[in-house]
Amino acid sequence: IQDPHSQLNYFDIQIDAHAEIEIATDNTHTCFAYVFEGTAQIGQDIINTHTLTVFTDGNSVKLSAGSTGARLIFVTGQPIGEPIVQYGPFVMNTRSEIETAFQDYQSGRLVRSKAKVQSN
Repeated sequence: IQDPHSQLNYFDIQIDAHAEIEIATDNTHTCFAYVFEGTAQIGQDIINTHTLTVFTDGNSVKLSAGSTGARLIFVTGQPIGEPIVQYGPFVMNTRSEIETAFQDYQSGRLVRSKAKVQSN
């Protein structure tokens, strides 16, 4: 998935057992990886299943998979420079917005119109 406004790049990556990949990144972007199957490794650092790792520097990231391979989400994007408040499943800019989101969820107003599902 790519978004030209935020320069977001969102990848679902599968790495075979003991294989290595290198992903080019923009050193002005924020990058993170979330491993949801197997294990991955960056240099000597192992990223276990259900672990998120944030990358701060460089023009590329080298990832290698463990003995069972790895599946991960890899995201890069231009920082938006806004405050972030996270609580439970919600991420907003202020605590007040978090409270409103919880109230909307509890009253059934959180999702006002559902996405249409199209099958091919």
